Amino acid sequence: MNRNLTSLPIKICDETGSEIQKILDDIQGKAHANVLIALEVIEFAKEAERLLESAQIARSYRAGSTFVVVPEGPYAKAYGYKQTGTLLRIERRASGWFMTAAERVPTWPGQIRKEVLSLTSRQKTLVIRAVLREFRITVEEAASGLQEIDSMAFAKATA
Repeated sequence: MNRNLTSLPIKICDETGSEIQKILDDIQGKAHANVLIALEVIEFAKEAERLLESAQIARSYRAGSTFVVVPEGPYAKAYGYKQTGTLLRIERRASGWFMTAAERVPTWPGQIRKEVLSLTSRQKTLVIRAVLREFRITVEEAASGLQEIDSMAFAKATA
């Protein structure tokens, strides 16, 4: 149902709220259930930024992360039909968060809404370093602990 997406990507901020809403209106058509509004998109960007901040990732390293919101399905599992909801994908770039995709997708009974922040490999390394430093864990202790937890997975990862 992605009709006119030539406006994407679009920077997410209060000033672009009306443009974001126009894009969402175009994508969502006449739908009135499981839809997104611009204010929610702006709040998702703020939440994603808070997550990066709480992960102790410096602003200069935040570009490249993505945040995806998968819509929820009908509440009752007894409901026998799929519904349609709006999936949102935003991406962190050097100058802030940008809406890169929004589309109507099928949702199933009992499906919960998911909000998933994905990090680049560099960002994952920074998070691991921050956690090790915060709890005063050496790399050797971390490696030893991982090996104790799941020796097969550790061997596979270090091979």
